[in-house]
Amino acid sequence: MSGISLYVCFNQVNYLAAWRQRLLERPRDLSLLLVEPSRVRPDASKPWPRGIAHLRGPSGPWTMAVLVLLALLGLIERIYIPHRREAGRGLGFVLSRCRHIHLLDDGLDQYRGQPRALITGQFPLGTPLYLFSDALPFRAPWCARFACRELGGFPLPAGDPGGEALLASRQRPASLVVDAPGLDWLPPLEADLPPPRLVLAHPAAGKRSWPAAPTPPSSSAATSPARSRPNPDWLVLHFPGPLLIGESFLLVIALVHRPVDWPLLVALPPAVDPQLRAMVECLCAQRPASRLLRAVPP
Repeated sequence: MSGISLYVCFNQVNYLAAWRQRLLERPRDLSLLLVEPSRVRPDASKPWPRGIAHLRGPSGPWTMAVLVLLALLGLIERIYIPHRREAGRGLGFVLSRCRHIHLLDDGLDQYRGQPRALITGQFPLGTPLYLFSDALPFRAPWCARFACRELGGFPLPAGDPGGEALLASRQRPASLVVDAPGLDWLPPLEADLPPPRLVLAHPAAGKRSWPAAPTPPSSSAATSPARSRPNPDWLVLHFPGPLLIGESFLLVIALVHRPVDWPLLVALPPAVDPQLRAMVECLCAQRPASRLLRAVPP
């Protein structure tokens, strides 16, 4: 048996990139999966492809102590990680002792002229970089520094009981808001975004920008059991009414996979990466029902 492969996933995109990598390459090693529980949604339709064994757990002092011990013993051969920005001393030590480092897709960074989370100089030229391929023509030039390995299209949800139940209920929203940076720079949208509005909060609290108070459907969705909560990915693809979305990876899913005649409103922060803005402008221009809103200072 070869050494251990450690997967460190800070968000849902990282996790699904790791899931797709193991599905495509089918390694038979022992895999350890470390996730950030508040930002990774379990999906029963996408079970972790098992090698000889599989462990999964949240990050914490005891978890890191175990990983440091495994690294000291030379048992961690490969690590799959999106970047080193959130790597503390323990994870930094594991990285220093690991034989092979692989990078995972982190969402929008591959479409930014300058990646926000990944510091490219921290990794050697030719480091493997696993990327989803939904908007391949818009991939940033910096990615060529790495050995890009294509994961194909983002794994879209086939179904979602929570979302289906919501859209079939009396509480069906008239418009959908995906909270993300850029929504705090919006002009008034009463005509374009009729109530009741379902507001989906960003999993990272620091990126929540929607200035209005959540509507009752949003509150009920947030407090319902996890298995019945609407999956944001599924709603973006299946909600036919007006959809407002900010700077989020869900924006790529909406621009590429949502029906072109369904209304889509896009809000980007004024300081958004120029290459990312150019991509959004180009994709919006190809969709007759999509519109990039002009930012207005709050």
